[in-house]
Amino acid sequence: MIATLRGGDAEARDYPALREYYLGLLRRLPEGASEIFLHPAPDTPRQREVSATWWRKRAWELRLLGDPVFTREIEREGIDLVSEW
Repeated sequence: MIATLRGGDAEARDYPALREYYLGLLRRLPEGASEIFLHPAPDTPRQREVSATWWRKRAWELRLLGDPVFTREIEREGIDLVSEW
């Protein structure tokens, strides 16, 4: 499976909604190799300037990667992360 949350800030709505989307995605992953696409980026003036409609989503995706609720769900689901190919 290859998955992501398409769209920008409007589709993500807010951080709790984005996190719930990805938690649900983790729970639905099939057996085998899957890839989840995130585009994490820090919240900077430049990021806000060049990505007016999706900078929040990228900042939330960066936050998600360090969120203990998200990392616990990865562990609870028995998902093995691959750090390099």
